[in-house]
Amino acid sequence: MNCRNHVLLIAVLLLISASSYAQWLADQATFEPNDTWSPALASSPDGVTVLVYGTAGDPLLMDFVNVMVFATLSSDAIVWPEPMTLTSGSSGVVCWSRTGFYAAVNSGEMVVIRHADDYGTWDPMDEVLLPPNGYVTGMDIWGVPTDAAGPDVFLTVETWPNPPSGDHYVQFASHNAFGWSAFETVVTESVVPPGPQITWSTGPAGPWPTIFYLSDASGGSMLNSVTKDLAVGWMAPVTVPAPCPVEGEFDIVTDGTLGRHVLGLGPQPTCPCGSVHYQAYEPGSGWLPDVNMTSYTSEFDWPMSPRIAAGPDGKVHAFWYQESRAADFTPLRRTLEYRVRDGGVWTDEGDFLDDVTSHGSASSRVAIAVDPSPFPVLAWTQRDTVGGVPQPEQVWVARLFDTTPVPDEPLPGRGVTLSAWPNPFNPAVTIAFESRAARPAHLDVYDSRGRRVARLLDRVVGVGRTEVAWDGTDAGGRSLPSGVYFARLLAGEERSVLKVVMAE
Repeated sequence: MNCRNHVLLIAVLLLISASSYAQWLADQATFEPNDTWSPALASSPDGVTVLVYGTAGDPLLMDFVNVMVFATLSSDAIVWPEPMTLTSGSSGVVCWSRTGFYAAVNSGEMVVIRHADDYGTWDPMDEVLLPPNGYVTGMDIWGVPTDAAGPDVFLTVETWPNPPSGDHYVQFASHNAFGWSAFETVVTESVVPPGPQITWSTGPAGPWPTIFYLSDASGGSMLNSVTKDLAVGWMAPVTVPAPCPVEGEFDIVTDGTLGRHVLGLGPQPTCPCGSVHYQAYEPGSGWLPDVNMTSYTSEFDWPMSPRIAAGPDGKVHAFWYQESRAADFTPLRRTLEYRVRDGGVWTDEGDFLDDVTSHGSASSRVAIAVDPSPFPVLAWTQRDTVGGVPQPEQVWVARLFDTTPVPDEPLPGRGVTLSAWPNPFNPAVTIAFESRAARPAHLDVYDSRGRRVARLLDRVVGVGRTEVAWDGTDAGGRSLPSGVYFARLLAGEERSVLKVVMAE
C-alpha cells in the first residue's frame, strides 16, 4: 500500500462531543524511496500541522530531515503535499510559537534550526547553526504561544562528547527578538542518560523554561526538574518524590493550569518486557499516584516511545508503541496504543489503529500533537509488504476530519443559517446570521484544504441579526488568492457552513 492512489482508510467513527461531527482518518503520508523514521509533529491555532521526519538518502550519501505541511482538520479529499528537505541530519523536533514554526535538526555535532511562518512556509534564508559541546543524542523544543515577555522558543539537547563512555550533558538555548542564544550546560550526568524534556513554569512576566531529566544522583534513576529564572539563572534541581515509576524514556506536557502530565517507561529488565506509566502533578495537591498504562496482551509486553499532549479542553492524550512476546520471546503482536484522559478517567480510543496497522508492521517511534481547537494528530512509521516484498518504512498520519456536510446552500435544520452577499465576491463579502438567543458565537473562514485562514467573530451575540464583513485577508492581514472558501459558524450547540467564492 505504498502507491498514491490507494484507498483512504477510514477506521472508526469517533464523536468528540455531542455537537461535533468528526471521524478518524488514517493514511500513508510519505512515499519516500528509502526508509523514514522518528516523526515529530506540531500544530498551530490556524489549523496547520507540520510533520518533521528523518529519511535515508542514497547509500553513498548522508541522511536528511524532511518536512511536510498539511491541514490539522482534514477534508475528505486528501492530496498529500510534496515534502521539503530541511537539511542533512538524523532526526528533528518541531514546535509552534507566537512567531511561527521552528524545527531543530540533529546534524551530528551541530544543531540546525529552521523557521517557518504560521502557515508552514519555510524561509530558505532563515537557517541557524548552533554548536553544542558534543554529539547530540536527544532533543526537545517548546514554543511560547502567547505574547509574553522573554524568549519565544526553548530548546534542550542531550550531548555525549566521548561515547561510548564519559559524561552526558543537558544543554539549553533559547530564541528571542535578537536571535538564538548559545548553548549553556545545565546538568551533567555520569551514569544515566538524562533524556531531557523541556516545558515551562510561570515567571513574573512570562514563561520560564523548565527541564525534566533522569538523574542518578540518589543512587538510582530518578526524575528531576530544573527551572531557569530568566533574570537570575538556573535554580536548584527538584526531584519528583518517590515512588516515581519513570526510569526510562519519558515525555512531559504542562497544561494551562500549570498541571504536569508525564508518560514514561518503568524499569526495563533484561527480557523484552516493561511498563509504561502516567503520573500527574496538580497545583495545590502535588504529585498524584502513578497509573500503570501498559496494555497487557501476552506473557511479555514491551512499550516504547511514550508521547503525551494536552488540549485546552482539559483532555490529556497518551500515545505509544507496544510489542507483545510469548514466553519464549517469540514476537506476537505490534500495536499502537492511544488513550484519552477526560475528567480524571482514561479511555482507550485507539481501537481503530489496530485495523490501520493490521496489514503492516508499525515501528517503535511515534508522535502526537493537539492543536488549540482541540484536534489531535498522530504519526508513526510503518513497513508494508507488497507481493511478499517489504517496502521502505513510511510515515503514516491519523487525524480527524469534519464530516459536517459542506453544501452550496446553508445547512437545514440546525436552527441557525448563514448567508453571504455578494457571493461570488471581490473585494469583500458580508456574512450574516440570525440568532434566537444570546450565546457565544465563533465564525471562521477555511480554505479548500481545510485550514483556518481567518476568525471573523469570537464573542457573545444577542438575539437577532449579526453581520460580519470579510475583506479576503487572513489573520495576519495578508490578501488571500481567489478561490473557494468555507465560512463556518458555531453558535452554542448549533452550526452552519456556507461556501463563499472569491472571484478574480
